Amino acid sequence: MIENNQDIEAKLIEIFSLYARGNDQKAKEIENELKPKIIELSDKNYEQIRDSLLNKGIVIGKSGNYEFVGICFELAIKLIELRAENFPQAKKLASIVHNNYAISLSEQKRYQEAEAHFKRALELKEDYPECHYNYAILLSEQKRYQEAETHYKRALELKEDFPECHNNYANLLKELKRYQEAEEHYKRALELKENHPGCHNNYA
Repeated sequence: MIENNQDIEAKLIEIFSLYARGNDQKAKEIENELKPKIIELSDKNYEQIRDSLLNKGIVIGKSGNYEFVGICFELAIKLIELRAENFPQAKKLASIVHNNYAISLSEQKRYQEAEAHFKRALELKEDYPECHYNYAILLSEQKRYQEAETHYKRALELKEDFPECHNNYANLLKELKRYQEAEEHYKRALELKENHPGCHNNYA
């Protein structure tokens, strides 16, 4: 029986354990049992369940168990969107979750799915510099340089003191043989973060 937040926590851990042992079929069965119950229980414990899903997704994602991360993020997104009318910060939070899920998908080289979540994040919150930056990285990896440049530039419009973005944008400009512009962004990255190891290597 799933009757409270502790039961949900226990089931999430069980699902993670099953995926880790390669028992995907059993994990899916419990997942299908859990999803409607989470929606039902969230009427009473929305914030606790939402935060539990997000935290589990982030922490366990570091172990490389991407199937489990997907479950947590997708459920969290669904909860947030269901409560959007009564939760003023829902759009911002949903945007963050879409961005984090997109990063996870990118790490799995599931670029088409990742791109869909980056786009959804920016639909919900266009003035989100970190998402523009992360999306630009994905586009650069696919050699879609013109699109990537648009998002690097937008990220810097929103957050000029963003050394990682200056560094990666400089890498893109270097790839396009726009060396003078690249040098300007490398210099700015080092002004903002003098001990930035990647930037020192790229600028050398």
